[in-house]
This record gives sequence, C-alpha cells and structure tokens, in this order.
Amino acid sequence: MKCFDKSIKYNPDFLNAYHNKGNTLFELEKYEEALDCFVSAMNLDPENKYFLMMTGNIYDKLIRYLQFCREN
Repeated sequence: MKCFDKSIKYNPDFLNAYHNKGNTLFELEKYEEALDCFVSAMNLDPENKYFLMMTGNIYDKLIRYLQFCREN
C-alpha cells in the first residue's frame, strides 16, 4: 500500500495507482477503502466503465454484508 500511496502523493493524477490500489484493497475485502480509490479514479476518468463496475461491485458487497448482519 505504501508504494501506491507514494505514487498518488507524488502524482495525484496517476490513474493506475488508484486502479491497482483499489483492486488490492478489494481483494483484501477492505471495501470502503477500495471504494475511495475507485471514486477518485472515476473523478479522473469519468468515462471509464471499469471503475463504475468496481464501484457497483463494492456497493453490492457492502449491501450483502449489512443484510447478513441484520439477519444474524
């Protein structure tokens, strides 16, 4: 994560850093942090469908988690 953070700090417009950090956080199930990365990426490239898809996937995971918590 430190490498991604350094890349973003050095160049806040470096889209690949947000992309890779978001994917890594998603795989680690750190969905809220991943969401922040993909929202930042969408702000830089609003036409990118991948970032929109990943944002939707994260919201889906968070909704399922909340539903599970309510049921148990």
